[in-house]
This record gives sequence, structure tokens and C-alpha cells, in this order.
Amino acid sequence: MTAKELVKTLMGEKGISNAQMATALNITQAALWDRLNPKKTNNMTVLKLNSMLNQMDCELIIRDKNSGQEYAVDE
Repeated sequence: MTAKELVKTLMGEKGISNAQMATALNITQAALWDRLNPKKTNNMTVLKLNSMLNQMDCELIIRDKNSGQEYAVDE
């Protein structure tokens, strides 16, 4: 699953519309569509992904496969 697919899935599960997400991020709906459109770019930056996840009360965690140590990505 790509970052864009993850965001779209979470938005659907949480009942967040494109308009609501765009407003929360202080961007236009067109800019949000560009971020989520797989035809525009293959993926998005970690900063953009993290800001969108934060709007849905989710956090980005990086886990070391060997040690299991987890690191939260901050804005």
C-alpha cells in the first residue's frame, strides 16, 4: 500500500472528506487532490504524510526490524 492509498483508506474509515482534510491542512481541495492522485506523483514526502496523519489522530512510527525499537516521526 502506498502512502496515498493509506491516507485515502484512513480518511474513508474515519469519515473525513476531501474538503475537511483540505481545510484542516489549510490547502485547497485541488492541492489535496494533487497530493492524493497517483497519476500526479508516485508518492509524497514524509512531512506531508505526517501532517495528514496528524489530522486523523494517527502517528507515523518507524520500527527497527531487528531490535523492535520504535521511533515516532514528529512534525
